[in-house]
Amino acid sequence: MEVIFHYSEIALKKGNRSFYEQILRQNIANSLKQNCDILAKVSIKQSTGFINGEFNQDINCLFQVLLLTPGIAWFGIEYANLPLSTFKDKKYAQVMYQEIALLLHLYFKKFSKHLHINVVRKNKILKVTSQDIWINLRQLQRKSANVGVGGNVFENNIDKEGQIKKKLLDIIGEHIDRLHSLQIIIDNKAVHIYARFNGVFGLPVGATGKGVVLFSGGIDSPVAAFVAAKRGISFDLLHFSPYSADEIKQTKIYEIYKKLKLINPYARLFVASVPFSKQAKTNQEIIAKLYNPMVVFKRIIAQVACLLGTKLYKNGFIVVSGDSLGQVSSQTISNLIAVNKAFYYTNIKQNIKNDQSDQELCLDRAVFVRPLSGMNKDEIIDIAKQINTYDSSIKEYVDCCSILAKTSKTSTNLGKIQMQDKYLNIEKIIKQAFDTVQKIE
Repeated sequence: MEVIFHYSEIALKKGNRSFYEQILRQNIANSLKQNCDILAKVSIKQSTGFINGEFNQDINCLFQVLLLTPGIAWFGIEYANLPLSTFKDKKYAQVMYQEIALLLHLYFKKFSKHLHINVVRKNKILKVTSQDIWINLRQLQRKSANVGVGGNVFENNIDKEGQIKKKLLDIIGEHIDRLHSLQIIIDNKAVHIYARFNGVFGLPVGATGKGVVLFSGGIDSPVAAFVAAKRGISFDLLHFSPYSADEIKQTKIYEIYKKLKLINPYARLFVASVPFSKQAKTNQEIIAKLYNPMVVFKRIIAQVACLLGTKLYKNGFIVVSGDSLGQVSSQTISNLIAVNKAFYYTNIKQNIKNDQSDQELCLDRAVFVRPLSGMNKDEIIDIAKQINTYDSSIKEYVDCCSILAKTSKTSTNLGKIQMQDKYLNIEKIIKQAFDTVQKIE
């Protein structure tokens, strides 16, 4: 079984194209190895990518990786393979159609419309043209659309090839919403018929830099990580929780992290604790006395993310938040400014390996990014479903944000919150939180 893929945006890079191609090849190979235990050889020739390996045991995992790998515009899984001698028969179209009839019927039954067929004839020696092939297949497609396919096509085909094709058809059926077309490529060796699926486009992970994602485990932050990854960011996740590292591995946080590894195989999960965010009654009493505690918390975690990024990365980086403008009370312009002010003017002096932390640390080293700012909730949910994090995100889980959510105000007085920071000795709290950061995986 052969797998091909094409990129889109990388084609615009001209002189830097080979750099992006190399990263994309490495990402696909590493993701298949880490997520599917598949050793694959990935190559790109004239803008077409080829993936070779033993995929028969875990075709579904192969699908999941290719569907979610940033940088892939579309990919094709070889559904059938016919010899060139097929064209010696005047009824070659019927022979080809017999190979694809079940898949075409499956699509028509689901959407009540014909699946697009694209024919590319690279072998110019053949007298028959790509247009001739397309016309003949389309005629057969129209005639048989309402007839259906009776019986079990694989009933008498119990060889290994038949079993693989049946398994492939089952998986295509699961992902049929993403099925774009049938891609038929005729080269000097054979007739290759691919089921073509849309990828997520964008740039390959790691092509533009690195970043820390403020990861709550809700619907928004995994989507924010995905959007950042599509712009070439290799992200790490930073989660603030009252639970221990061992407890985290039993929660949806770890479950979502594993799903995000399909998007970025290099992602790491870090967990930290903020002292007054725990569930003890005494802490609840402290929170009740704070001015706008939700914004205080977000200012703290932004600065901890700044310190973590400075420790992890040699060069500039981004910190990603799942904020969507106006979605909830803590995401108003006034509150976002209050968080930005704390982030860019971090006044923490902390000795960090290979770097000397000083005032305004992240003003020179990092960018605070909110990739979901212009999206409404429905758009975010649609993407969460696309990347398979939605069902995990809506599971019940008590984290720092859920503890503090009801305390949020719609606006923040900067002067008042800065005076409160001094009263709380906020620098000490941030340092304590940073000291609790540990890598889960």
